Amino acid sequence: MTFRRRWAALVLWGLAGMAGASPLEDAFNGPDKPRFFAEAEAAAARGDTEALFLLGKAYHLGVGVEADPTRARALYGEARAQGSARASHNLGLMALAAGQRSEAITLLDEALARGLQMPTLHNLGRAHAPEIPGTRFFLREPVAAAGRAGDYHARAYAQSSDVAEAFEASRQYLQAWQFARNAVPPEDKAFDLPALRQRAAQWLQVGMDQGHAPSWTNHGVLLYEEGDRDGARAAFERAAAQGVAVAHYHLARMDEREHRDRALVHYEQAALLGLPDARGPAIRLLEDRLRYTSDMAELTQGVDRMAKLRELDEGDTYVLHPPEHRLAWARYLAEARTAAAPLPKRPLQLRACGLDLGGVYGRAFNTAYNTPWTLVAYPSLGDVELLPVKGFVDDRGCAKAPLPPRAAKLLGEGVVLGLMFPQVDLPLQVVPSGAGLHLVLLPVGHPIPTR
Repeated sequence: MTFRRRWAALVLWGLAGMAGASPLEDAFNGPDKPRFFAEAEAAAARGDTEALFLLGKAYHLGVGVEADPTRARALYGEARAQGSARASHNLGLMALAAGQRSEAITLLDEALARGLQMPTLHNLGRAHAPEIPGTRFFLREPVAAAGRAGDYHARAYAQSSDVAEAFEASRQYLQAWQFARNAVPPEDKAFDLPALRQRAAQWLQVGMDQGHAPSWTNHGVLLYEEGDRDGARAAFERAAAQGVAVAHYHLARMDEREHRDRALVHYEQAALLGLPDARGPAIRLLEDRLRYTSDMAELTQGVDRMAKLRELDEGDTYVLHPPEHRLAWARYLAEARTAAAPLPKRPLQLRACGLDLGGVYGRAFNTAYNTPWTLVAYPSLGDVELLPVKGFVDDRGCAKAPLPPRAAKLLGEGVVLGLMFPQVDLPLQVVPSGAGLHLVLLPVGHPIPTR
């Protein structure tokens, strides 16, 4: 179970009730919802506190009825007026979900005062957690709020021994330290940075002692911000080995400048583990790696890896000539080599048309009258040989020229020829024409060389 799901489960535990459930609560949790409502409504009419609370929860969560927050608040309110700690707690959760942080804290404090320790302490930590400041000024309250949030999670850990609570305490304490480090004079003098750092490190150690990978990740963050790159790397690597996406991401960022292949592996792992911010860098580095490779196996494997990354977000768009195009071109070159056969002894001429703006190639590739071209050969993936034939698109949208014996020899060996324009290369094919052979353009949509 992920820690986010674990926290969500903890919150919902407060909504769902506590151990040692009464017969009415058993009915609420059971399959016979008509029976529950009949019994609960009858008891609520008599002013039964538990019945009022459970009916409020039913309308809150939509259990057996359509969810109705207004009705839920009214029923919770009646139960709260009779001293229900759970009603205070769940009203606090509803206020927190609505962004009414101050009201939520008041209600959760009331639930705590009425004896409901867990999950109230956890949710008070959530309620006090500050937003990330958008400025380096006026940081006293964000630092204090992060400290208060951490204290509640620390108390929750004391109640539950749940390492997720220790981690959340450390996370809030780490934020308090980070906020304070960013303060500018004269406010920076108001913070005891060593004490804030020690408190964060102490609670990170609680998680690390239990092998908690996110705690190791945040320990790496702390060390990295202090300039201890070796210590940070060791911490990130320990967390990454346990599948923490953010740890892979930090390692990738550390490696990107000097060890791009290693950075690619970490970005890719982070993306596949669900970190959206890692997708773009992973795709960029993978495209860079595949752009110049002539190894078909590596290119094929790379395209498969690229497909998995792109499946994570179909709405993203990337470069104009992705590795998939390069792989299609490589396969076409290989097929041409396999099908190689000497050309018949006939005159060979270039007759490539449709290159004006009204032609199919001109519209597709933005060629036009007077656009310069050069005849080229593609002996292998990534190799281009310029042949001594060049010219301009004529007023009929064509590229025409007699071809030297070298061109016929290359075609007979299965080498693909093409026309190189300033913005695109277009491959050619041989077709019979009367008593001779013409070199014409392949149809639009065929694989084209990538630059």
